[in-house]
Amino acid sequence: MKVAELKLVVDANAAEMREGFGKVSEEFEKVREEFGKVREEMATEFGKVREEMRAEFANVREETRTEFADVRDEMAAIRKEVQDTAKETRHHMDMFFEDAVHKAATIIEARIDEKIDLRVATS
Repeated sequence: MKVAELKLVVDANAAEMREGFGKVSEEFEKVREEFGKVREEMATEFGKVREEMRAEFANVREETRTEFADVRDEMAAIRKEVQDTAKETRHHMDMFFEDAVHKAATIIEARIDEKIDLRVATS
């Protein structure tokens, strides 16, 4: 009878161990499912972050293009203003030199006339 009792105890222990391993296996399956959910959630959230970053970069890119376009427009206006100022300055310088040449010519002509008059008077 002792062997039969031992066999019953061993069988009961084996059944208990199988039941315990079954529970452990079920827990591992739950953990796997939870990890799967976490992976899925992370992929979804990273996807959202990626899309937000792309949208933000697109906004920054567009703002930069707009700002550079504004700078180009301002530079074109400054370039035009410099060109207009250069033309005006050139015109004023031309008038100044023309006036200076006219005054110099008048002075030279007056001196030549004086010398001619002086020679005519002394001859």
